[in-house]
Amino acid sequence: MFDISKSRFGLIQGDKIIKLFGKYLGNQKIEDLEVPLAVGATDFSNGQRVIIVKGSLVDAIRASISVPVLFAPYFHPVEEKWLVDGGFKISLWMTRLDSIRETILLEWMSLVA
Repeated sequence: MFDISKSRFGLIQGDKIIKLFGKYLGNQKIEDLEVPLAVGATDFSNGQRVIIVKGSLVDAIRASISVPVLFAPYFHPVEEKWLVDGGFKISLWMTRLDSIRETILLEWMSLVA
C-alpha cells in the first residue's frame, strides 16, 4: 500500500496513495464539487499557508496529507509549489484552541463571502 520514498524528506513517496484516491474519486475537480471545498496546505519552501480551491481533488488531498518526515512533499501542479500538510504551519501546542477556531471561521467566511 505504501511506497518507500527515495528522498530525504519523507519515508513514503505517496504514489500508491494517489492511485488509491484516484480509484475512488476519479478525476473530480474541486471547483466542480456540489459543496464548496478549500483544502489547506503549507508551502514547503517558505512555510506560507496555501488554500487550494481549484484543480484535482486527488492532488489537493495528497498535498494536505504530506505530514513532514512521514510523506514526501507533493508538487501541486495548479499551485506550482511543493506542499506539505496544512497543519505544519500551525503549532498546535503553542496556539490556543479558541484562536484556531477563530482563524478557521474567518478563513471559511472569507471563502464563502
